[in-house]
Amino acid sequence: MEQAVSEVFRDAAPGIAANLPPILDTTATARGFHNICDDLVPGGADAYTIYRVLSQYSHASIRVVDGYLQATSTGPGVVLRTNPAEPDAATWTNVLASCLVWAGRSNDYIDGDKTRRSELRAATNALGINSELQLSPAAVLREASAKKAKKVAAKKTMPKKKQAPGSS
Repeated sequence: MEQAVSEVFRDAAPGIAANLPPILDTTATARGFHNICDDLVPGGADAYTIYRVLSQYSHASIRVVDGYLQATSTGPGVVLRTNPAEPDAATWTNVLASCLVWAGRSNDYIDGDKTRRSELRAATNALGINSELQLSPAAVLREASAKKAKKVAAKKTMPKKKQAPGSS
């Protein structure tokens, strides 16, 4: 802001800068989230795509603006809607149904009787999806390596036992 054209902004820059949060490298965060999606099976590009589609509606974007504007053939050319246009129902229904099945399968793990297992499997067949989200083989290997490294590090930091005099 110190280089702003407006003298008002230049004068206010030190006070504003003191109250701003630090600048974050969001590209690393986005890459990290993409990697988390890649760790899921099914997941990867599909999981990341679902996230990106859902994000279109949680941030100010062209998609949100388009939802509230309607083209007209008369007058100013566009009018403001009081309620946004509805998104593609088929896509959202599939995303919603898939997420509900995956949540239900997660609940199935804590339900000793597995009362909904057959219904959930039938739903996965109808939707053409896997019945549950699992870690990818690469994520499983990475997890195992991290556990092993943690054990090795813990052993290195443990104090060594002193031997009794005369023992070997």
